[in-house]
Amino acid sequence: MKSMPIRNSIVITTGKGALCGLLLLAVIFSNISMARAEDAKPDASWSVTPLLPPETLMVVSVRDVKKTSARFQQTGIWQIISNADVLKAFSAPMMQAKFGMAAAEISLKVKFSDLASYFTQGEITLAVLGVDKKNAQGQPVPDVLLSVQALDKAQVLLEEISKRVDELKAATGGQLQISQVQAGNVTVNQLTLPTPDMPLTFAYAICDGNILVSFGEGRIEKILAVREKAKAAPPAADGPVTMLAQVPSFKKALEKTGADSDVLAYFNIEALLKNQNLNIQPKTEREKAGFEASGLDKIRAISYCSAVKGKGIREAFFMDIPADARKGLLSLVESDGLDPEALAAAPRNSLIAMAFKVSPEKIYDVAGELATIENPNAKQEINAMLLGLGQQLGIDLKKEVLGALSGQAVFSVSMTAHNPKLAVGFPEPLLVIGIKDTAALKNTLKAVRNAVQENLLFTELTDGDKEIVTARERFPQGRDAMQLSYMIDKNDLVVSLYPLALREELRRRAALTAEGKKPGASLADDPDFAAARANLSPKPQALAYIDTGALAVAAYDVLIPVAQLQPRQPQVDVTALPTSDVIMQNLGGAVFDFAADADGMMAEGYSPTGAISFLGVAIPAAMRARQFAGRNAQNDMNRRQNVIDKVGQALSAYVKANDGKYPATLQEIAPKYLENLGADKLDAIVYRGKQDAENKVVAHSSEKIRGPITALLQNGSVVQVKRDQLGKVLLQGYTEQAQAAPVDNGNGNGAVKPPRPPEF
Repeated sequence: MKSMPIRNSIVITTGKGALCGLLLLAVIFSNISMARAEDAKPDASWSVTPLLPPETLMVVSVRDVKKTSARFQQTGIWQIISNADVLKAFSAPMMQAKFGMAAAEISLKVKFSDLASYFTQGEITLAVLGVDKKNAQGQPVPDVLLSVQALDKAQVLLEEISKRVDELKAATGGQLQISQVQAGNVTVNQLTLPTPDMPLTFAYAICDGNILVSFGEGRIEKILAVREKAKAAPPAADGPVTMLAQVPSFKKALEKTGADSDVLAYFNIEALLKNQNLNIQPKTEREKAGFEASGLDKIRAISYCSAVKGKGIREAFFMDIPADARKGLLSLVESDGLDPEALAAAPRNSLIAMAFKVSPEKIYDVAGELATIENPNAKQEINAMLLGLGQQLGIDLKKEVLGALSGQAVFSVSMTAHNPKLAVGFPEPLLVIGIKDTAALKNTLKAVRNAVQENLLFTELTDGDKEIVTARERFPQGRDAMQLSYMIDKNDLVVSLYPLALREELRRRAALTAEGKKPGASLADDPDFAAARANLSPKPQALAYIDTGALAVAAYDVLIPVAQLQPRQPQVDVTALPTSDVIMQNLGGAVFDFAADADGMMAEGYSPTGAISFLGVAIPAAMRARQFAGRNAQNDMNRRQNVIDKVGQALSAYVKANDGKYPATLQEIAPKYLENLGADKLDAIVYRGKQDAENKVVAHSSEKIRGPITALLQNGSVVQVKRDQLGKVLLQGYTEQAQAAPVDNGNGNGAVKPPRPPEF
């Protein structure tokens, strides 16, 4: 098939270890940077994104790949992964990657450097224009559009696409049908492949430096028609909405996240929820009630953008939901945020710190509203509970507590190290809670103290004019006693795990207010924090700071020496790695905030690697933690089952030896029949004695232990029972179909086949 060159652009639409990853990115960027000087041409193309249909479901666009890659190579993270010593240490896997790329080039008959040059000239846009059809299996089939600003490379890329189309036609035995349609002066190449389910249709074209490829009929033609109309006469502000640039939520996304961002992602939540083929709406009345009560049904769109700023990356998430439409959890977000200096006043040596402000009264009201989804009388029951508890304490609990607190809080974890030679310390967690009414809070603390002093031991320590109170468990069961310390300083309630942290905080606060203020006492004196904070909203409702440089250096200085003591690995030469100076010089702090205004809510961040990189670490870690919890829960269930098995065998032996009589307690048959079973395990079993039916419970694991209940039946079977069904099973007996409990993966979900019963 021959391509028909039309000007100089192509348009295509379609409907269908962290460090090693960064090093692979370095290989890719090195291929991009190999683009010849003559490839750099002035931008003379057009952007497809604003011209997309108004009902577009989602779009992701990289504004200018070449400029973005150049700016990324100025960031701190790039300086680390491109460091000569780091590259030397990882030379083996990088060489393997290059060999793999070379083998792929031979297989695909294309050079990646050439391919990179096609896709690194300007903007790249990927969009889901709609989901109007389903296949024979009932699965939704999206119409997808890919647009590449290839500029002077457009014709070469078009020829490459045409060559691949010819190869595809040959591979399908000539079944691929090819036709051409004129859209103005642009030729759109349409391809149809007959399949048993439904014909696959896609198209491609070239227009003024853009290559468009799409699945779905007529998609390219409509975009080109909208472009011609816009060129002839810009759309009127009050005219019909014919393209995405006119959609209010998209315009708001550009306004809030920044029209000059390097990457933009836009998700049309309204259109996604309304699409019947996707079927992602709440299904049951309960789901609908929860969806509406949370306020999520009022979200019109969600957008994301990121841009390289200096040595870091600025990101922003914007949720388009006007203030008058916010309710439920979303109503907690207020436009009058916390004191901008709240987080800056945290200790300078904080490894992590976060601050937020939420009205206590509003939290109480929203919690009551959400609780009514499950229980219509929840508000009345909560009020009654608080009233009863207040009567016990002798105070108006709702009035005193909600009226005493400002809703602003700052949490930090710092490391105090006074010795310059041996800079070690113990983590000092601090929670600072703002106070509106000091007298009311003191009354509440006094009432609570009087009510719990039988179980907690209170001690006081005077430091100057401040009193530090420590509450400690009187009777810990088989573990160290838990404790908490607190003090009131001006309009702050300061809480920590131990008194020394509060005394350190008092010294630090004195240094902040003394004449000739001591430098370095607060985050305000941290240049990394100040630089990151300057890139974000001036009036946030929540702020968070992570000293990524300090944490990374600490981990590096601990782990790398240990790794260098191990036998040399063939893949990574850890002995060649640089000192941690390269990390400290290039990684600063990360700051994230959450703010709201009349138009919607925004979460922003400025960090060395971007929030997505944090998620790339946090999500797998959370998944591993969940798997670990699931394994632990399964192990616990197996242990309980083994104990119940032993109880069943012991009861069987006892019953046979005593003419069918059952013991009054399990302690009666230990240790003669129950050997090697400690008192702690016996205490975790509830023994109910002989029953009047074979499917009723003789003994079961205690409800104080998490997970499903392991039960021994009269007929000797050992089964798993859902926690919420235990009462019914005790009364009516066990039936496998209705009562088979789930496997506990940490949350009690899944199915368990009852184990094989012991022989009585």
